[in-house]
Amino acid sequence: MNPSHADPATAPALPAVPLRPSGVRVLITDGLWPDGATAFVQRLFVGCSRCFLLQVLDPWELAPTAAGALTLVDVETGGRAQVQLAARALQGYQERLGRLCDALRSCVLGHGGAYARVGAATLPAMCERDLLPNRIVEPA
Repeated sequence: MNPSHADPATAPALPAVPLRPSGVRVLITDGLWPDGATAFVQRLFVGCSRCFLLQVLDPWELAPTAAGALTLVDVETGGRAQVQLAARALQGYQERLGRLCDALRSCVLGHGGAYARVGAATLPAMCERDLLPNRIVEPA
């Protein structure tokens, strides 16, 4: 995250309540921050004993399909964009998303945390497909 971020409303921020030292921290986010996550992740890790970051994305975000004209709505700002989705645009999107997810994963793992990219689904499906293989949860 860049401190000069143009819209602080969409930038990630730690809670207003101080985080407990030596605690376990779990962040559930889409991780789709305009300026990246390095500074935010560094602050999240300060003083914790363990940190988990779950990047939860909608199935369409993970595997979009060409659907012609669409209206995209930013849920944080309410902004709308009319777009025409063609196969080439979707390929570019998937490449950018891959780079963003890889950078977030590298940042979290580089600080000693645990990371999982999770496709939103039912809890049992998310556990079996995404959380168990990434050692976020363990079988009983």
